[in-house]
Amino acid sequence: MMGKGAVVQVHSEKTLSGTGQFVTITYDREEKRNALNSEGIYELSRSFDAIVDDPTNRVVILAGAGQKAFVGGADIVELSNLDTDTARTFISSLHNLFTKIRNFPVPVIAKINGYALGAGMELAAACDLRIASNTAIFGMPEVKVGVPS
Repeated sequence: MMGKGAVVQVHSEKTLSGTGQFVTITYDREEKRNALNSEGIYELSRSFDAIVDDPTNRVVILAGAGQKAFVGGADIVELSNLDTDTARTFISSLHNLFTKIRNFPVPVIAKINGYALGAGMELAAACDLRIASNTAIFGMPEVKVGVPS
């Protein structure tokens, strides 16, 4: 379910080092501060599925495009248009992505620039290691309006 004009790109790049290769997965919705929407959750999940069985992978680096946000939270525009069933599907998809990352066979490192809010902070928490720049800002702003995290 993508909103009008919402473009999601997930880039995956493999780099060979002396001991194997590392994969960088970059979530790119920079114009929306990398807010997670249904399409983005699907693409991230698909990116992890595509590399899970490669025995040469040694580490995965998960990043957000640009400098303003790792992931600035869930896409509020999309969330505001969800009914009960689609909201349940959205949350289940997000939970499944976090579980996939937590159970990934090689370490997953969150490379955090800028905002890591709500779902973005949870995404970072699902990773094995978090490396934050001095511009990183963490938070769960949804709890201020009564939404459980």
